[in-house]
Order: sequence, then structure tokens, then C-alpha cells
Amino acid sequence: MSSISQGLSLGLAGILITFAYFGLLILVMVLLREIFKVPPQDKKPDKQKSAQDIDRMKAAGIAVAILKSKAQPDASLGHLLETPPGRWWRSARHRG
Repeated sequence: MSSISQGLSLGLAGILITFAYFGLLILVMVLLREIFKVPPQDKKPDKQKSAQDIDRMKAAGIAVAILKSKAQPDASLGHLLETPPGRWWRSARHRG
């Protein structure tokens, strides 16, 4: 047997063993899923959001924005977007 045919047969045997193992693994997973079935949970119907809920969500968003603006009184959106988040991200012009 030449070295090329020996290498091909060895590679083919390795591929066959690998796919046989994966097939066996999938079979074990399917069998375990069938043995240990999880009972279906009752899904709660999605309720419609009322106008009051939407108003409360808007008010909460406005309150968070006000609190953030008070935490950084001189911060503007453009300035916050231009500044890098940390020292690592700074470009050469920001390193001053």
C-alpha cells in the first residue's frame, strides 16, 4: 500500500469515526429530550397597553433624562458624542 492510499484511508476512517460519534451524540440528545420532557407552560396573553401606561412610560423617560442632565449640568449631546468613552479609545487629537 502506498503512502498516499494509506493517508487517504486513514483520513476517511477518521472522518467516518467523527460523523458516527456526532450521530451517536445527536441520538443520545434526542432520546434524553424524549425521556425528560418539559411540560408546556401556560402562556399569559399579552395585554394591551393602556394610554395611562404609555403616559407613565413617557413620564419615567422624561424623569430619567432630567436626572441625567442634573448629574452633568454642562453636558450637551454633541459634546457627549464627540468625547471617547475611555482613555483607550482616544485618538491622537484627543490626547492633547
